[in-house]
Amino acid sequence: MAGARALLVSVADLTLRRQAMNERGAAAWMPNRKREVSTALRAYGMMATSAAKGAVRDIDQLVERHKL
Repeated sequence: MAGARALLVSVADLTLRRQAMNERGAAAWMPNRKREVSTALRAYGMMATSAAKGAVRDIDQLVERHKL
């Protein structure tokens, strides 16, 4: 099958990983990192349309969100 991938991790290892994740509770799905988001990326995020619409910039998005 084209594009098929094999998982080379034992069932026991997966079980241990799942146990450790479950023990963390709500924090299990939180990435353990801090990241800076540039001003340009924040501006793009406020103006960008959805991926279904091409993720293009639309100044009307900014106007609607901030009542400019």
